[in-house]
Amino acid sequence: DEYEVIVETLGLHFRSNRESLRLKRPYKTNPDVLAAVSKTNQLLTAGLEDLKERRYPKAKTKFETILLDEPYHNGALRGMADLYFRSGEYAKGLTAIHIVLQLNGYDEAANFMAGNLYRAMGDFTNAREAFGWAARSMEFRSASFTQMAELSLIQSQFELAKEYAHKALDFNRYNINALQTLAIAERMSGNNQEAKKPIHQLIEIDPLHHFANLELYFLNPSKKNWDHFIGLIHNEYPDQTHLELAIAYHNRGQDEAAVQLLEKLMDTSQNPILHLWHAYLNNDAELLNVANEISPEFVFPYRRETIQTLVWATKNNSDWKWTYYLALNLWA
Repeated sequence: DEYEVIVETLGLHFRSNRESLRLKRPYKTNPDVLAAVSKTNQLLTAGLEDLKERRYPKAKTKFETILLDEPYHNGALRGMADLYFRSGEYAKGLTAIHIVLQLNGYDEAANFMAGNLYRAMGDFTNAREAFGWAARSMEFRSASFTQMAELSLIQSQFELAKEYAHKALDFNRYNINALQTLAIAERMSGNNQEAKKPIHQLIEIDPLHHFANLELYFLNPSKKNWDHFIGLIHNEYPDQTHLELAIAYHNRGQDEAAVQLLEKLMDTSQNPILHLWHAYLNNDAELLNVANEISPEFVFPYRRETIQTLVWATKNNSDWKWTYYLALNLWA
């Protein structure tokens, strides 16, 4: 017999009929449904799944196959633009996304991708315009406002950076990048007490948030605060944590902070990519000589931002390892 048990004080409601709880969502694709979908759309869906799962060569093959038959296919062009962005081929990405925007100038996803491509190429005017259109969509609103906040930070427009960061937080109060940007903008404006507010919010969300603890050090560069920051990094690749932070500051136009962080690590680090970024941000090729002496074993650069630094290194230093690292990074 069927029965129910209800315990209101505990919020429990048990039903013996398990079928009443079975989800009605379909978990299998009816062959007739699949047969009705065009081969192009099947290929696009498979390519987008490959993109999500980081099987980039497979995704690229599928998108290119679609474009052979339909050169102006919206979805395939957006997929190719995404791949070009990830590989640092920004001009090719813009060529693809411009076709999409010619077909639909209000396409929010295409505008967001265009904004990222323009920003990567240093074209901040067009990046702002593209992010502005993307922000019309709830899907991209908080992220687009964050991008505009970071662009303002790069251009030392700290009040505007704060305004956009607050707008981003209005639509996502857990927006980590917006909180980070707000903290930097307040510190750069000399508002140390205000800077602590987003820092503490970050620590509430993530008690081991390394950016927040580094910002506390920048607010008060004491040995105690530095030791606190360093002492919380216990992962197996601390150099990668430091590198991620340095690049995050560089991406927001805060090279001075990035250099300040890296210089504290130069005496102990045996990571050539960390030394590379230190040399690049100082525009001092002589500093590469230290990295030349470090073994290339287990060094696997993969970030798209590092491509530009490795290209710079190959032009300014004859050591074979820089060309090797560049090849690895491009492969990644």
